[in-house]
Amino acid sequence: MQPNRSPPIDPDPASPAGPDLEAVQGEWVQTLPVADSRTIVSGVTQSRYEHFAIEIGADSRPVELGRGAMGITYRAIDTTLQRPVALKVISARLIDNEVLKGRFIREARAAASLRHPNVASVFYLGSTESTYFYAMELVTGETLEQLIEKQGPLDPALALDITAQVTSALVAAHQAGLVHRDIKPANLILTRDEKGRMLVKVVDFGLVKLTAEPGDDSAMSDPGTFLGTPRYASPEQFSGGKIDIRSDLYAVGITLWHMLTKATPFNGTPTQVAAQHLQSPLPISELRHLPHPIVSLLTHLLEKNPEDRPQTPEELLVVLNATRSRNRWAGRSHRSGVLAGPTKMAVVQEW
Repeated sequence: MQPNRSPPIDPDPASPAGPDLEAVQGEWVQTLPVADSRTIVSGVTQSRYEHFAIEIGADSRPVELGRGAMGITYRAIDTTLQRPVALKVISARLIDNEVLKGRFIREARAAASLRHPNVASVFYLGSTESTYFYAMELVTGETLEQLIEKQGPLDPALALDITAQVTSALVAAHQAGLVHRDIKPANLILTRDEKGRMLVKVVDFGLVKLTAEPGDDSAMSDPGTFLGTPRYASPEQFSGGKIDIRSDLYAVGITLWHMLTKATPFNGTPTQVAAQHLQSPLPISELRHLPHPIVSLLTHLLEKNPEDRPQTPEELLVVLNATRSRNRWAGRSHRSGVLAGPTKMAVVQEW
């Protein structure tokens, strides 16, 4: 998120000179020779952030909803309004730099302005002497990642419905000049609307990229940190190229592939995955069970060159509607009955 560019990830898995990627709570963070060697994810150091009180569980520990390279999210209570929230506490290391701190504040404010049924809203930004935090809508349900793990490959009609809802959220983001940069199943929560229909909520719009911000097109905008998840990241996020809404559409394509096959097209070490995104053809044979319109949609979304993909979420919605009408599952409704049984609190996995 800082305007300074870092070197792109070495696409050669065998190259000893390429920077390493280390796992941080299930996510991958590019580690470069930087002076500050403190851990990226810091533990909670207090139980109250302004008028938000972190809930303490039966084990006398803070109730975590998820953690990742950018910080930790806790279940908390807004003591003023007496309602539960998801409270994300940002790692102190990521705001030590004044430029990065200012950019985070601008981005959090922009994300807070985003209101859409398919977006988990950010509604409060605060700070302490050592860090920043923001409060998000607390969404009950399960992540798409959990559903895929539980049910295996999803029915194409359901997968296309989920994709359309995510794309609708990106339409709102695009109109607000925002790029999410980490669309993936773990950041999509499946819940129900007031009529009991399946509703997809995109979470973690609090650390987006402002497309209007000059001089920061790279995914590696903070020294030592790769923003994103390699298996779902676009080729330009690895090469240090321009990051815009088309990068999110590529991630939508990877997510759709994951839903339909229970796997991502590129796998291996982070460096190997980067090389595959940049250079390898898609393993189309894994899609042989799918109708041609869906295969065509996936190959269009996953073009290496952003110019060859759908250019906007609005354009993708048109393509999605055509695909849904042309494939033989189009007449089946999956707006209800997907999340059978009582909902549970989703584990929100962070960047």
